[in-house]
Amino acid sequence: MLNLRNILSFKFLLREILADSSMDEDFANAFIANVITKGSRVSLKEAKDYVKSLTAEGVMEKQTSDEVLHLLDRNRKYR
Repeated sequence: MLNLRNILSFKFLLREILADSSMDEDFANAFIANVITKGSRVSLKEAKDYVKSLTAEGVMEKQTSDEVLHLLDRNRKYR
């Protein structure tokens, strides 16, 4: 699960990663919402699969995808 304790810093870092990419700003906002929702309610595996599917479709570059996946791993809640 996504650690919601640091959600503000997570959003900030995710926005910085997406600002450096070529992703459209409107789609970036929807992407952030989807990643946070999937990571906090369903599972981090589902959020990672969503990021990987966007990379496979060509919406996101591989480098950006790797940075987002690393950020998700760093904000994992261990139980």
